[in-house]
Amino acid sequence: MEIIAKLGSLLGLSFVSGINLYATVGVVGLVTKFNLIQGLPPEFQALNNNLIITVAIILYACEFLADKIPGFDTAWDAIHTVIRPFGGALLALMTVGKASPGAEVLAFMIGATMATGSHLAKSGFRVLINTSPEPFSNMVVSVAEDMGVVGLAYLSMAHPVLALIITVILTIIIIIVLPFLWRAILMLLSGLWHRLKSVSGSSAEQGAKSIAIKIASQIGDTGISLDNSVVVPAWVIKMRGFKRWQKGYLVCDDKNLYFMPSRMFKKTPVSIPRPNRERILFGKGFLFHKVFINSERESWNLIVPRNYAKLLEEYLV
Repeated sequence: MEIIAKLGSLLGLSFVSGINLYATVGVVGLVTKFNLIQGLPPEFQALNNNLIITVAIILYACEFLADKIPGFDTAWDAIHTVIRPFGGALLALMTVGKASPGAEVLAFMIGATMATGSHLAKSGFRVLINTSPEPFSNMVVSVAEDMGVVGLAYLSMAHPVLALIITVILTIIIIIVLPFLWRAILMLLSGLWHRLKSVSGSSAEQGAKSIAIKIASQIGDTGISLDNSVVVPAWVIKMRGFKRWQKGYLVCDDKNLYFMPSRMFKKTPVSIPRPNRERILFGKGFLFHKVFINSERESWNLIVPRNYAKLLEEYLV
């Protein structure tokens, strides 16, 4: 029974660390400091420190605010792609306490894997939520996450067997759902990469030319001309015949707009006559801008990296 309890604490704390590491550390630190639960691993005493608890609470407050801002929460999650899994692995090590080197390595790997899985699921789900036209769903989901993290972190120490059951159920759900979120996660990482390139001084014009050269071999006899056109990376939010978050390239010339799916999806490019400027709307975000294209034939709803969206908007004016 003790092994099951240890496993419940290990999996539970690692899992919630991938969602909100600072809240998890804060809960463990406060529980240990005020001796709210008996029989905790002695290693948790390392978190029984006023400075650690204070820093964890301050960082949690920062994350609490960041999580409520659509777009910025995506960037925050991207930054924590390494931090959360590493924190989950360390908490897993503290949970097993003094053990053989093999057991410690195993605990570290399990903790990192659990935290990585929950982090990726959270990040992908947040990208989906951020495409909602109203701003309140993001706040509701964020508050629910905070409550769930605090609750499961406490259960992992007070009732580890129950925490084990809950964590296993949540893990199974993530395993089922994660493939559907994978495209969103790849889009998130790509958006962060484009944003970093923009901050470092790489221009969207240079990037667009590089993309045009890259996709030139894919054009073939599609009739698309890259002369006097702009090519930007884009992801589908809603478009007839394409899956959500499908990656491709938006090609704009004087007469038409084309969406060319990336090579991996092997779909035929589609086109619509270039509508008037007033029928093309842009929605601003931290990493991406939404592009709504309304033609007489059909409507396209896409997401374009922020720096490329500015280039696209200038071209269409």
